[in-house]
Amino acid sequence: MTVVENAVDLDRIEISKRNNSDLVFGYIGTLSPIEGLDLLIIAFINLQIKNKLLIFGDGIESEKLKKLANGNSNIEFKGKVANDKIAEAYVQVDVIINPRKKSYLTDSVTPLKPLEAMAYKKLVLVSDVGGMKELVKNEFNGIVFNSDSYEEIKNTIIDVINRNDLDKIIENGYTYIRKEKNWKINAKKYYSIYENLKND
Repeated sequence: MTVVENAVDLDRIEISKRNNSDLVFGYIGTLSPIEGLDLLIIAFINLQIKNKLLIFGDGIESEKLKKLANGNSNIEFKGKVANDKIAEAYVQVDVIINPRKKSYLTDSVTPLKPLEAMAYKKLVLVSDVGGMKELVKNEFNGIVFNSDSYEEIKNTIIDVINRNDLDKIIENGYTYIRKEKNWKINAKKYYSIYENLKND
């Protein structure tokens, strides 16, 4: 058995940067209980900062999360994004946050979204669940914080806002995708697997 891990189609990625000086934070994905978005919203409300949080996606937590946000002007729910419009979502944000809660599922399943965010040259912040830690090395290609704590999320956001050395982490993330986690690299792996099978 050979494991070929998740990867990104770089040919579909359109990289563009925002010109605004204030970092915009975002989440792109399903609004489900395991994602920890309730903690993210609580952290953002407690911060009382001018930075925006944009939440893209829908799911069973949608109405609950909107009630939790309670009309906070800095938190915007952008709704579901079609696959062919995903670049339009990424262009609106600078930092992607994936605050997944710790469980057997999140420790076991490796997500695609952090890789996609790195490919779009976004700073990636993730909780320390097993699936995330497989992809994100703290202070190298992203920032890892303790799961299940809105205080941890809040402190991480404050730290990111006050730092001026984030470009290196973002570039490391993109290089990681370009050298290890894209479809062309995976295609070579599949070719090698089938060649070995053919020669056996």
